[in-house]
Amino acid sequence: MTYALTAVRSGPDASTASAGGARITLDTSVSGNPEALNPMELLMSPLGACFLKGIERFAPTLEFSFSAAEVRITAERPVNEARVARIDYEIVVATNEDDRRLELLHKNLLTFGTMYNTISPGTPINGTLRRA
Repeated sequence: MTYALTAVRSGPDASTASAGGARITLDTSVSGNPEALNPMELLMSPLGACFLKGIERFAPTLEFSFSAAEVRITAERPVNEARVARIDYEIVVATNEDDRRLELLHKNLLTFGTMYNTISPGTPINGTLRRA
């Protein structure tokens, strides 16, 4: 599978990334643009999307019933270093499934999550999956 994205500078305060019919405003301003996602937030976004998409993907296979899901992610970057030191997440799922089933879902998300498996070799990622 091959993916493509184009990022174009719109002006001194923002840029735009597009893929297919989707567009997102990027914060590329030196002073920051609160109406756009900055590069760190963009790095966290695919991890959140991957977890949510994984829940949608595995729920039918595992016969896992849920009504809502939310992913909260934080990332830590050392002040004077150009790297991400760690990423922490919490996945909250509205479900009546038991703890064993929650653990199974979480294991599947980590085992088969493309973004998790792409980022985790270079950056420690720690987190939990819990019932809402």
